[in-house]
Amino acid sequence: PGHWSIFTGGLEESDWNGDLYSSLEYGVRRELSEELGVLTDEGEISFNPKEIKFISEGAYPDKSENYFDYQYTFYVKLDVPFDRLRLKEGQKLGLFSEREIIDLKIANSYRRIILKHFREKEKNKGIFVKFLPKISLIIPTYNVEKYISETLQSVKNQTADPNLFEVIIVDDCSTDNTPFIIEKEIKDMTNVIYKRKEVNEGTSVTRNEAIELSNGEYIALLDGDDLLEPIAVGSTLKLIKNHPDAAYFYSKYKRIDAKGNPLPDKPGYPFSKKNLYHFNLVSPFTCFSREIHNKIGGFEKGNEAEDWDHALKASEVLREDQVIYNPEVLYLYRIHDESKSFAQVDQVRESAVKMLLNALNRINLKVKDISFRRTEEGHSYYDWERK
Repeated sequence: PGHWSIFTGGLEESDWNGDLYSSLEYGVRRELSEELGVLTDEGEISFNPKEIKFISEGAYPDKSENYFDYQYTFYVKLDVPFDRLRLKEGQKLGLFSEREIIDLKIANSYRRIILKHFREKEKNKGIFVKFLPKISLIIPTYNVEKYISETLQSVKNQTADPNLFEVIIVDDCSTDNTPFIIEKEIKDMTNVIYKRKEVNEGTSVTRNEAIELSNGEYIALLDGDDLLEPIAVGSTLKLIKNHPDAAYFYSKYKRIDAKGNPLPDKPGYPFSKKNLYHFNLVSPFTCFSREIHNKIGGFEKGNEAEDWDHALKASEVLREDQVIYNPEVLYLYRIHDESKSFAQVDQVRESAVKMLLNALNRINLKVKDISFRRTEEGHSYYDWERK
């Protein structure tokens, strides 16, 4: 007692005026004095309406056209003594304190609550909603110094309005120059969030962490050594608009070698739940709703067939018409010596067999044996025999 904390401010110097009401509503981390209200066990604030009567427009900078100011709303921690705080209706609190970066997961959880509030309240009107991304493009990276610059350039080349999508890059503790190249490449980007991890935890964990940092209603995936066609985000946005009941989207893709030269084409496949249990017909470029991602528990840690596993789990809770195939080529999938699909083929195959057994068990199908074979198209195809 005696202090309470506000998490607010922008990415720049902490000289913004934060709205005190929303700071209290979303940023309080300790018990309030009884004259102000009480922080409940559920993390909600119980206000004394006689003492707190402030406008509710969020703890944001008063005026800004900078995307980052909206993305990093809660990164300043300010402790305010009660005896120095005088509350008046409509009063705003000036923030002039040294920045302290707090737990990103906590900060982004608060931010998503406020962004959701504005999305519902403003009905897609006003400056706050203007900067809400529809799609979060997730890019996990690990030791891709040869390719990451080209990957990020393909993101910069997107024809879609940058305000409609954001880019979330999380580096999984690379040991090469990947982090330094990323920092250089994103200097001129206005819709990016970047985090560098101190511990290597694998693709699934890194993707989940990046998604936790994101704000989009939909999540799209891009690996740090692959490329997007310029229309990728725009085409996906059109699909989302034209199929409002759908929750999972994927497109046709092409393969390239380490130098970017085209490799033999492979066909795309319209969605079929039945076929998905035999091979991963879903392409590397997938886009799915945040709601369905949370519902299936995200990407499974340690699963080397995480893309296929994610698609299978989503298919179990979605109707077939809620998974949409885009016949346009939107993604260039790079095959090179260091790529997981090339260098760890046995490990990926072993994970795929375990994953498929679990998936078949979830639909109560008892399986005697699973065998692996390669098709002419280069797919990994699994035949399973009922007991």
